[in-house]
Amino acid sequence: MEAKEYRISEIAEILGVSADTLRLYEKRGLLTPRKRENGYRYYTKEDVKSFLWILYSRKLNFGLEEILELKEDEPEVAVQSLKEHIILAIEREMEILLEHRRILKRLTISLQDIASIEENMGRLSVRNFPKARILKICPNYNCALEEWYSMASAYPGLDMSYLYECISLEKGDAGMAGKTALLLYREAEKAVEKPEQWDELPETEPVPCVYTVVQKEEETVGAEDFMEMKKWARNQGYETEQEGWSTSAVCRDGIRRPFHYIELYLPLKR
Repeated sequence: MEAKEYRISEIAEILGVSADTLRLYEKRGLLTPRKRENGYRYYTKEDVKSFLWILYSRKLNFGLEEILELKEDEPEVAVQSLKEHIILAIEREMEILLEHRRILKRLTISLQDIASIEENMGRLSVRNFPKARILKICPNYNCALEEWYSMASAYPGLDMSYLYECISLEKGDAGMAGKTALLLYREAEKAVEKPEQWDELPETEPVPCVYTVVQKEEETVGAEDFMEMKKWARNQGYETEQEGWSTSAVCRDGIRRPFHYIELYLPLKR
């Protein structure tokens, strides 16, 4: 290739790219092929070297403007400029990697929710209350929902936290919704950007509970949803507390028929 000159179609075939890609790089000032008197472009080995540098820079995920900026650097600053661009690129890629990890964690938790629905829908069993960080306890569901939006906006990944609503089963207050806890499952913590002081927040205790999943057209849960759980617990020789907890595992506001799959936890007395 030392002395040979190449037409755009020839060099495109050699480099394994389209002629349109070469024209784009030329338009952006990254390649400067020569032109003959007849108007045809031709490329030399220096153009091939330039293209290979562009190709490698693209594999570093540099944008075309960045590549052009580096190409125009003077030799005295070229190395330092390249170093700065690489450091910035590493920071960008790390953030992308973190977001991908958050997406994978969201998918994993969602898949676990679905598995729990399939296994426990309409079935009663005893399981421990989920291990989670207690981010906030609010006086009611609406307050907790506002807190959820606020925190999720401030800290990437915190949208993976769950709202657990407390339902009173006491006589006279039966079915009354009370406090709502904003919980972040421990398995999701590593995927969330959070202040260091949150490590000092309390955690839920692994309290044994009667557990089940119910399907409802509305997200509202009442005392009647826990009655079968109380009866089952008595038959198994357990005593239950006078409050239950609920959280939506999967919900869809369908056009024809909305539905909610809700996890119910009824703590057992120790």
